[in-house]
Amino acid sequence: MTTYQISKKCPLAMIVELFENGSAFHHQGCCSVQRAWEKEKLTYVGYTENQLDLLRDEFFERCRDYTDEEVLEAAEDGDKWPIEFGFVEKI
Repeated sequence: MTTYQISKKCPLAMIVELFENGSAFHHQGCCSVQRAWEKEKLTYVGYTENQLDLLRDEFFERCRDYTDEEVLEAAEDGDKWPIEFGFVEKI
């Protein structure tokens, strides 16, 4: 098993969106999932209120906030995104 430590690049808290295909997106500068949604929603121009509600539900299912300890745990559990974002480094 590989052992990791938190890198200097890892924020104290972060919002990460995880997709079914295994990819991930870090919502930089967002302090909550709600704030990340408010920024994401701006990209959905011309959608109806019902469509936005569906998109919001899907977004909230994919997103969560992580502490640095949870990032370390995710890396040790085999998730690739903490390594790809540079949030952890091998010891």
